[in-house]
Amino acid sequence: MKRVAIYIHHATGGDWRTWQPKMMQDHVSRQGNMVADTFVEIGYEGRNRRRPMLERVLQECEGGSFDEVAIARISHLSRDTMEAVKIYERLKKCGVSLSVMEFGSSSRVDEFMKIYKAVGYGA
Repeated sequence: MKRVAIYIHHATGGDWRTWQPKMMQDHVSRQGNMVADTFVEIGYEGRNRRRPMLERVLQECEGGSFDEVAIARISHLSRDTMEAVKIYERLKKCGVSLSVMEFGSSSRVDEFMKIYKAVGYGA
């Protein structure tokens, strides 16, 4: 059973607060894992590289607090391709996998990130 951190990011408030945390918790449970913590970032655009909760997730991943980070969409990491790849690589360096609800399994996320990385770096 993996310890999973849920990262929820929205630039603005809204009705998502009533359904997205529950949806993400259900996603983690369906995978047979447990929620270690939930990080909610509100009021920062996806292009903003200075998001306190995302930085906290990355710091805690380096401390071994969890095995996986779950997000609803890849754009929740960043709207900048290269920045998203850097965040993904930082997670992988810590031995933390990434689960994106829109893709399902970690292996599908890894495949997608290889393509994302190639496009972002122009390879």
